[in-house]
Amino acid sequence: MSSSSRTVDGLKTNTFYSFYVRAKNSVGQWSDLSDVVTHTTTKDTTAPAVLATITLLMLDGLFLLKWMKPTTLDLRGGGYKVYVYTADTPTSAKLIREIGYTSDAVAIFTGETTQDAVITITALTTYYFWVTTIDDSGNESSKVATTPASGAI
Repeated sequence: MSSSSRTVDGLKTNTFYSFYVRAKNSVGQWSDLSDVVTHTTTKDTTAPAVLATITLLMLDGLFLLKWMKPTTLDLRGGGYKVYVYTADTPTSAKLIREIGYTSDAVAIFTGETTQDAVITITALTTYYFWVTTIDDSGNESSKVATTPASGAI
């Protein structure tokens, strides 16, 4: 009897898995299932890397934040959080939007309540935006700031 091994990719952290194996012979017949082998993946407590570049544009009465999606596999089950405040104080910033990993931009309209109804953007007020990355274990990176922008309707 020969042995072989297989690597299983894409498992989530801090998750319980059960594995069974069965063999197929040269004429296509399958064996019975093996005994179960269990494994719990370890909990990831490391924050993901911060975004390298965030661009803030003011276009036709709205703020548009753009960034390039990181290729880190750890983020594919996570996403991003966007924060805003009227002073350059990241610890006081309010979370205004959580978005999934597949997104690489978010628009925040001026003069109306944002998607998550935490703040209302008003004209002639300077806003500071920060974006964090969230991995699939829920760890959050440090906030990355954009340049400040002023709301104008």
